[in-house]
Amino acid sequence: MRIPFRRTFSLLPPLYGRYKRYAVILFILGILGGLLESFGVSILIPLFSHVSQISFTGGNAISRFFEWFFSALGLEMQLRILLPLIFAVFVVRAAVLLLFDWLRGYLTSDFERTTRADVYGALLNAPWKYIVGQKVGFAENTLMVDITASTRLLSDLTNAMLHVSSLIVYTVFAILINPTVAAGTLVAGFLLLFLFQPFLARTRRYGAKTLAMNKVVAHHINEIVPGMKTIKALGAESYVLQRASGLFDRLRVVRIRQTLMKAITTVAIQPVAVLFVLALFVFLFLKGDFDFAVFAITIFLIDRIFIYIDRAQNLLHVIADSIPYAEHIVSLKQELLAYKTDVTKGALFSFSKYLAFEHVSFSYPGKPPVLSDISLSIQKGAFYALIGKSGAGKTTVVDLMLKLLQPSSGRILLDQALISDIAPSAWHAKVGYVAQEPFLINGTVEENIRFYDDRVTDTDIEFAVSAAGLSSVIAKLPAGIKSAVGERGNALSGGERQRVALARVLARRPELLILDEPTSALDASAEMVIRDALLELRGAITIVIIAHKIDTVRAADRVVVISDGGVIEEGAPSVLLTDPNSQFSRFFKGGENAPMI
Repeated sequence: MRIPFRRTFSLLPPLYGRYKRYAVILFILGILGGLLESFGVSILIPLFSHVSQISFTGGNAISRFFEWFFSALGLEMQLRILLPLIFAVFVVRAAVLLLFDWLRGYLTSDFERTTRADVYGALLNAPWKYIVGQKVGFAENTLMVDITASTRLLSDLTNAMLHVSSLIVYTVFAILINPTVAAGTLVAGFLLLFLFQPFLARTRRYGAKTLAMNKVVAHHINEIVPGMKTIKALGAESYVLQRASGLFDRLRVVRIRQTLMKAITTVAIQPVAVLFVLALFVFLFLKGDFDFAVFAITIFLIDRIFIYIDRAQNLLHVIADSIPYAEHIVSLKQELLAYKTDVTKGALFSFSKYLAFEHVSFSYPGKPPVLSDISLSIQKGAFYALIGKSGAGKTTVVDLMLKLLQPSSGRILLDQALISDIAPSAWHAKVGYVAQEPFLINGTVEENIRFYDDRVTDTDIEFAVSAAGLSSVIAKLPAGIKSAVGERGNALSGGERQRVALARVLARRPELLILDEPTSALDASAEMVIRDALLELRGAITIVIIAHKIDTVRAADRVVVISDGGVIEEGAPSVLLTDPNSQFSRFFKGGENAPMI
């Protein structure tokens, strides 16, 4: 197996291309840092010669350089000059390394922030069909684990620049002092890298396995946590824990093996380095021209070379470990790029007559049709109720109205315009949606109504609070509209949460209001409040509601009965109730408040 250079380099342009200028600066700083350290250490040669009173007339290039250097400056090789010079060199080197670390910190922090924002934004703007196809916890794991690992890869690559540049400088100085020894050191170092390739290959495989296991664990946790109440009610804690423990054990095994692969190469370096130094001492001693000062500096340089080879070896393991995460980010960004659209591009929203489905069908790829040849016209200002058994296709009709899905065939018109031609931003600004399970953030009532949109004014909020029947609820709260609703709105009752969700939509002054079974989980009194609020809006706003309770449906202007993906009946509730053959009438015979399922 080869070192993962090719795979790593292939990731550089799409992930880190915008930082290539910084990479050049970092490499130059690395070269400068290694040059200063090597220069500072090499001054020890004339220093040792001065202390030992041995004539400084070395035959190597470094010795000749210092003879020329001190002669050109008119300086004598004395302690009062050598010691301050060595100190000054290392102070400058420290400043260079400080600048290197600051620039690397800035680079990695900016990459992490920018990449996380880009991917987060791309995920938020991805089509609904794509989002619902992802497992629970996918987005969280990608944004936190994968991007963090990709940031670590960038940090390691920039750190590798320092190690490689320093290794180059130390090698050059070692060659200048003793070419034979330097050549032997390089051969030994690269031989070690070659021998450790199988361990790098295993590290890459374990990195890929860790990535996969992290996603499985994240999916399990994100799936289970919202269902804690059900789990405890069923007494299933031990079974859930057993399942999770199995996943944790598999992740632990992969982590242990991954750590072992790294440890083997790390601990092997030092014995090899010591053996090489001993062999070098014997070689130079037996050769007969042993120079202690040159030998000491050579040993230091060789030690530094082996240190940087060891660091390079460790970095290769870390890089191999991070590559699967970075590859996933690159592939995800490319995948999401295919869905990128300009939400402001398109026609304006203009609704004066009707919203019409004309022979609309819809199916997911490779699956049977969910809707088949639906034709439906919703008049502006009217109150429509969609009813039908679970799985009949009602929610899909709503998703098409929300432009979350696109018809497989047929077309949807707003007056005479195709809704596909209307800019998404213009559509969503005028079409409001209230889900069956209201989504509330852990903030105040006011923050949940405004919902990150500073364009919603206090006047808009006052109107929405009144229109949603929320005034009496706010009056009872300890801090009024500034009261916290708790995690997922748990400080409020189900009906109160639903009214906050309704107020959030009404504050944006929609022309079309779509509600997906908003009263299905509410008691009779809470349902009546929501129903009365909708009736107050009738005429001013076009309302489409999926409902299962007869009292809510009976208040509508028209009822649309959907079954097996098609419209089988439509009409005014009062008319359909008098028809014994009507599906709506059969539902009603189950009792005035019987659920329509």
